[in-house]
Amino acid sequence: MNMLRQEIETGIHIRPDEYPFFIADAYFHTSEEIMDEFCSNGFEIINYHAVEGSIWITPGLDKKWQDPDSRNRMLYILMQPNMKNP
Repeated sequence: MNMLRQEIETGIHIRPDEYPFFIADAYFHTSEEIMDEFCSNGFEIINYHAVEGSIWITPGLDKKWQDPDSRNRMLYILMQPNMKNP
């Protein structure tokens, strides 16, 4: 959860040592950065849609989705206030 929180808040992904085959260290645009980049290049923001979320890679997703506590944690991650309307 801390890794996801850091990625949502900063856009920085640092691969944990225990997952050597997981995505390499990376930087992801925050919601504000990607909106600024689009707008500064002449595009208008009309709607917001998730391109890829952080939940799809959850091991045992189907089983965890059936557990109310696990589902609530995943929904909490997805609904972080990083996505602000301009």
